[in-house]
Amino acid sequence: MPTTISAELASSADAAARKWVHHLLMTNRERYTNLLIAQGRDHEAAAVAIGHTPDPTPNQENPMPDFPPLTHVALTVRDLATSVPWYEALLDAKPVLDEDTDPDFHHTVYLTGNGTLLGLHQHGTAAPAGHFDQHRVGLDHVAFGCADRSELETWAKRLDELGVTHGGIKDAAYGSGVSFRDPDGIALEFFAPPA
Repeated sequence: MPTTISAELASSADAAARKWVHHLLMTNRERYTNLLIAQGRDHEAAAVAIGHTPDPTPNQENPMPDFPPLTHVALTVRDLATSVPWYEALLDAKPVLDEDTDPDFHHTVYLTGNGTLLGLHQHGTAAPAGHFDQHRVGLDHVAFGCADRSELETWAKRLDELGVTHGGIKDAAYGSGVSFRDPDGIALEFFAPPA
């Protein structure tokens, strides 16, 4: 299949990702800092834990920019014919990229609401028998960020509408989440920061 992503869309995705990261930091900075302080960290240690450190004296010989944001997640699936309709229903979106890049590799990519790309990959070499297991070294789960608990509840209801089995909303000091799995058993989660 031909490539269907444009340079304009890719640039838009990068801008949206930067905007989302800034939004998360600004919206949740005080909440996470206070949570970490409550867990016994001093203010400076809490700030470091959420990625807010004072600008170090730049190394004039080799200045490093801020660590780049996460731009995409690519999941290997067993059968795109099963996974693509499932993810399209979950995301309520069509792919922005759907192509063969080798004779032995195909990927289908979605642009999520925050600008992160989510890719589904299928390789010509058959996947080993069995389902995803978060106990193996590698990926544990992929979490999609919700603004608050109300949005999290909306997504839990959406999973119910789609007939997707999930574990219900679980609350913890660091936030609330609802866990579920895709057709290959890949662990997914909707997550909201603490109120």
